[in-house]
Amino acid sequence: MVETLPLEEPFHWKNTEWNAHSIFFLQFTIFSQDIYVVFNFYYYFYPKIKNKFMKKFILFIGLGLILATFNSCKKAGCTDLKADNYSSKAKTNDGSCTYSEKLIFWQNYASTQTWGGSAVLKIYVDGAYLGSFATSEYIATAPDCASNGQLNKTIDFGNSTTKTVNVKVLDENNYEWYNQNITMNAGSCTTYQIL
Repeated sequence: MVETLPLEEPFHWKNTEWNAHSIFFLQFTIFSQDIYVVFNFYYYFYPKIKNKFMKKFILFIGLGLILATFNSCKKAGCTDLKADNYSSKAKTNDGSCTYSEKLIFWQNYASTQTWGGSAVLKIYVDGAYLGSFATSEYIATAPDCASNGQLNKTIDFGNSTTKTVNVKVLDENNYEWYNQNITMNAGSCTTYQIL
């Protein structure tokens, strides 16, 4: 059994009239990565305010506090769908997004006829040796992002949505056929056709 006690004014101010009101409001409590909604019921007293300016001022302050409470409940994280660490639970972007994309190398049949007797092509990305393949190897059509091409490498962009990398193509005698800078963009792989 629940005993109900009479409501009394918390204290008395001379010549002050009191209002009593009940109110429902939502309280947001964050536990880990989930947001739980708690319903609270309160009965409270407040002095009657006869000054219209004061009424509007208190209403303005109250609305400001409510908005501040709702804004503070928004989960921060990465909101960019192109990012590696995109979070569907994040409501505000906190700048933590990181990106990476695949760089795919390939050549078609026509390219195999242009190497002037060279037998092997060696690929370097930003000065680091990636791998090699025979000049006679080719792919009939341009590879898509799901394929590996003849060689490929995943490039880390960090927090940037673009990345410029240097590509070098040498033969077995270290003759340099290509030395180019290419710009990659987050959201799609980059295919590099060796011509």
